[in-house]
Amino acid sequence: MAPNDKQYSQKDSQAPLGLTTRLADVIMLVLVILAVVAFYMVYLRPVSLDRHGEITGTSLTDQIKFYQPKLDPNTASLDQLVDLPGIGPVKARAIVELRQTLQKARPTTQPFNRLEDLLEVRGIGPKLLAKIKPHIDLPTEPD
Repeated sequence: MAPNDKQYSQKDSQAPLGLTTRLADVIMLVLVILAVVAFYMVYLRPVSLDRHGEITGTSLTDQIKFYQPKLDPNTASLDQLVDLPGIGPVKARAIVELRQTLQKARPTTQPFNRLEDLLEVRGIGPKLLAKIKPHIDLPTEPD
């Protein structure tokens, strides 16, 4: 072995920045744990329902759902209607079916002109109407 060749043990080997490999491994493990915790807090944090059935929590997915634009029930898709609070697939389908029926009966006007027109949908009562009101945007009729 030449005089310039040095043999290092695992204990003495150096990682970048002059850290020992053992210390670098510990730092890397801590960073991975922090990344996993941050991912959980932003995307997967469990949410709960308040006494009115509204989702509470501040995870990113809740915030995105909170900032969705208001829907026009005259043009909203089935998937968009399902996202309304208290509206599942059955009620969303009932809204679409009533909309299609009203469009055939009154082709020159919008099916839903007032928020209260949604009360004609089977399963939507005054309480549910009040719950979805902040999420509904009906076009105003021209004078």
